[in-house]
Amino acid sequence: MHLLGLAAWLLFVLAFIPAVRSRLGARLLGGIAQQHRIHHWLGLSAGFVVLIHVVFELVSEPDSAFAFDDPYLTSGWIALFVLLIGLGFSFTKSLAHRKWVLIHWSLLIALLAAFLHGQAYLHQENLDRLVFYAAVLIATVSIALIFGLRLFEQKWIIVDIRERSPALYEIGLKATGKAGRGFKAGSIVFAQFGRGFSRAWHPFSIASCENNPVMRLLIKSVGTDTSHLLDLRQGSLLSILGPFAEFGVSPEEDQVWIAGGVGIAPFLGMTRCLDFRNSGAIRLVHYQAVEEPDLAREFAAFQLRHSQFLWKTRVTQQADFSEVREWTKERSGFKFLVCGPPAFMRSARKFLIRAGTPSSNIHTEEFSPW
Repeated sequence: MHLLGLAAWLLFVLAFIPAVRSRLGARLLGGIAQQHRIHHWLGLSAGFVVLIHVVFELVSEPDSAFAFDDPYLTSGWIALFVLLIGLGFSFTKSLAHRKWVLIHWSLLIALLAAFLHGQAYLHQENLDRLVFYAAVLIATVSIALIFGLRLFEQKWIIVDIRERSPALYEIGLKATGKAGRGFKAGSIVFAQFGRGFSRAWHPFSIASCENNPVMRLLIKSVGTDTSHLLDLRQGSLLSILGPFAEFGVSPEEDQVWIAGGVGIAPFLGMTRCLDFRNSGAIRLVHYQAVEEPDLAREFAAFQLRHSQFLWKTRVTQQADFSEVREWTKERSGFKFLVCGPPAFMRSARKFLIRAGTPSSNIHTEEFSPW
């Protein structure tokens, strides 16, 4: 059925739009995590519809389905296998990031193969042709933007690297040129380290207030690049894309901040903003696997200076959110902001929903939308 093939092509192409990772797209779609989530769902939907299309063709025309002497039919099979391999490795997360990136970029091969296959078997009805070539235009513009937006990366100079604990570092960055505007606490940036590191882009929360000329990133030393942060030097340049604002909550509103591990980063930045602006009541609880005394001293100092700020911390491998329960009932106007590892995020959201918190009052900053 040609309509299934056309639908699969359109879904596949539409998945490239949120892959652009633009600030405008993040604002329109509700944040960078939501942008990634839509990208994933469109990719999954395309794979699902493609499989239905293939099964239908195998049943209806079994004799010609494997005619590999037809290059356009063969291109359809190539598109199918490359797409399924890309989706499989994306959702199982079984590859190292560097290899996953290569697999992900191979989806451009699937796109080209799908184009050749679709063009060869395209019905001549005007609507079919309009949808197909409109999708070609969308794909062309999206891919151009994916590469083109990299030209707008900003260069930041490393001014200091502070070890907050044996596995936690805080990097201070100063903007070059006109960079540095709009880099607010509670936003995400993507950073690319320089020579000696991979070319991968890593997401980090801004852990400083925009009133400070030095932007700070709180980074856990665990990944391929981040495990040797001390190889960076003062004066080295980092490439930055963003920022992408995730928490759309006014500082004047009463808030509960729930952090897991290095998910404390955006709340550290927002706490540092208390010295520069008024805020509503703030309740912060930080769940961590190991004690972070350096961070604890900083938050304790803010609690002494700002009466509206109440901070708690708990060292645990499994958060039960008992510290949050009283705040779910303290007053109904609280907004709940959550940041941490994926499993922590899911548990926190489930706890808040069960405690009667409306979904509209739950805001998240997340790097893995699943």
